[in-house]
Amino acid sequence: MKKKDLMISAAISFGTVLLLGPAEGRAEAGTAAEAVSAGGSSPATSETPVELEEVTVTAQKRTENIQDVPVSVSTISATQLQKANIVDVRDLSVAIPTVTLTDTNGYLTASIRGVGGDAVGPGVENQVSLYIDDVYYGSPAGSLLSLNNIRQVDVLKGPQGTLFGRNATGGVVQITTRDPTDQPSGEINLTYANFNNVYGTAYAGGALTDTLKADIALQGRHQGDGWGDNIFDGRSTYDVDYQFAARSKILFNPLEGTRLTLIADYSGTKNTLESAAPTPGLINGNLGAASGLTPDLGYSANFNGPDLHEGYGTGVSLKWDQDAGPLRLVNIMAYRKDRYDFDFDYDYSPVNINNIYAKQRDRQFSEEFQIQGPSNDKLKWVIGAYYFNARAGWDNFLLQAVRAGSDITVHNFQTTRSEAGFGQLTYEVLSQTNLTAGARYTNEDKGAVDGSTTIGVLGGGPTLATIPAADAELHAAKATYRASIDHRFNDELLAYVSYNTGFKSGGFSTGSPGSAPYLPEKLEAYEVGIKTDLLDRRLRINAASFYYDYTNIQVQQLRSGAIATINGAGAKLYGVDADISAAVTSDLRVTAGMGWTHPNFTSFPNCPVVPASGGLPFAPGSCAGHQIPIASDFVGNFAADYVITLPAGSLDLNANVYYNSGFFFTADNNFRQGAYALTGASATWTAPGDRFTLSAWGKNLGDKRVTTYLSVNSGNGTADSYYFAPRTYGVTLGYKF
Repeated sequence: MKKKDLMISAAISFGTVLLLGPAEGRAEAGTAAEAVSAGGSSPATSETPVELEEVTVTAQKRTENIQDVPVSVSTISATQLQKANIVDVRDLSVAIPTVTLTDTNGYLTASIRGVGGDAVGPGVENQVSLYIDDVYYGSPAGSLLSLNNIRQVDVLKGPQGTLFGRNATGGVVQITTRDPTDQPSGEINLTYANFNNVYGTAYAGGALTDTLKADIALQGRHQGDGWGDNIFDGRSTYDVDYQFAARSKILFNPLEGTRLTLIADYSGTKNTLESAAPTPGLINGNLGAASGLTPDLGYSANFNGPDLHEGYGTGVSLKWDQDAGPLRLVNIMAYRKDRYDFDFDYDYSPVNINNIYAKQRDRQFSEEFQIQGPSNDKLKWVIGAYYFNARAGWDNFLLQAVRAGSDITVHNFQTTRSEAGFGQLTYEVLSQTNLTAGARYTNEDKGAVDGSTTIGVLGGGPTLATIPAADAELHAAKATYRASIDHRFNDELLAYVSYNTGFKSGGFSTGSPGSAPYLPEKLEAYEVGIKTDLLDRRLRINAASFYYDYTNIQVQQLRSGAIATINGAGAKLYGVDADISAAVTSDLRVTAGMGWTHPNFTSFPNCPVVPASGGLPFAPGSCAGHQIPIASDFVGNFAADYVITLPAGSLDLNANVYYNSGFFFTADNNFRQGAYALTGASATWTAPGDRFTLSAWGKNLGDKRVTTYLSVNSGNGTADSYYFAPRTYGVTLGYKF
């Protein structure tokens, strides 16, 4: 089917639903409290109606039924994460296909509906913002998180420039962890998988006093065997020496109407999961055309240099909730600190040409204050202020240029200071018709400080020259808006139309001290959507069509070891996405999601173009009509979960498939990941009493080798690739108390 025909077909389908309308009568919310809050699917009993549970989200800074929110939101519960064996934030795309989350050389990068990308480096914030327990994670290096103790994950699609103000031109990923309960509870899960992979999680929590509750969640992993080997010396590639995470939450209710939440977390890792190799079938520009085309080594490599990625992230936050009569006051204060070190062979060959040793340092402080009005009146509103202060940079970045006999050391930091005021109100202008208006004004300063480039003799010899870079500052001030109108036609159908704007400030490329800044990018979004509960709440279809006007797009360019960000002129994006859930029987649940997008540049003069064969430096050209990097034409997923009651316990069978039509890694569209599908399955036996579980599972069962990141050195045309995990399978033993 052609793209135009697909768009028309989707529009006709939406119109048919609006004209015919769903069946009358909306069932009441489900009775399982945990499933209601987490969006999970509890197995129904003979006394329980066959229906989908209510899902609640905080997409508008207050708890609401997702079917009443005029925002395109996809959500997944802890139960669904567990059944799909999703234990890492990078695996979320399998369950929510419209968001693409990738590991870009140790950094988390994301794209929603084609807006996002793979720009990385100190101080580079993604177009898709990540929030965990209401705290913004600004450092992509500190965002590669294991998913332990998760209650729910929500993906807000489209620019969130009003209530979520940190650079959310593409959307927001909200992760919430569970709260400790009054009753003591806990669980332990131990996993053993192929590649000698040992993984474990533990959770314990409960009430300490009448007013104090606390919990702790732990996670650890060691993968002794790599997915491949380094031919040069036999070392493993793609292995994990250690990965560890701890998170603790303390809830304190000193007075009625007062709630304090203190959260502390730590995560650390040492691995070679970003082992790179020259892209097969291309010329390795470091070696020259005479060396021939690079062979396909699979997950293996052949280099003589180091291969290490090591770092940690830690943080603490304090949230204060206060009931003040009809008002609710909320204050969220957080501090985070990250360190990330990596050493690797930059020529990816057994020849000693270039090595990179880099140490990245990040820290951030954020403060948000909200005043929320009553949520049961015709008028609902929230106003607030947000402050963000961060410093991130190289301390230091060392390029060992062996052939030139020199060490090139870069020291440079980027600072961010941002203040914003925001507000949004929703008013029922007519019966069952709501008008929402919101605005945010952001004042932001980016600075390049302490910059210098030092040239010395290779191997720590004398310094030949130090070139200081003058401190520089970039100021941006921007108002962003939201307006929407929604109408509930009956208990089972909500339709809405919205207009949103997004803004992401510019900044400096820390790898090139003294370089010119890149400019802010802007996005205007128009959206029409529906939320439906059909067939007595047994079928739920939430769908939206959108049109984006995207200007000054920030695009990454790799220049001989230094990552830089440049601006592409503009793009027009449009498409359709949908989430479908069905309670087929009391024991069978089916979910599906899809997203179709036309994500093309309309203008991009002076675009860096590297020949598709590699081996040559870039030449400026036009990328008008090209697809935006990391944006796919079509993505989709399907999952089925079936529970079988046994004489002793129950058996839960789960299967899922994710499809991606492919995407380009660079704006010149010369380097592409083709279409692929990832399949997974699990079978979980739960013993009587629901305390013991035993699960056998597998992911990427088709053993598809997928390139998650490909970078191109524009100086010599060398393309290097990183890969998604091959087929993995294992067993997990769980115990709850």
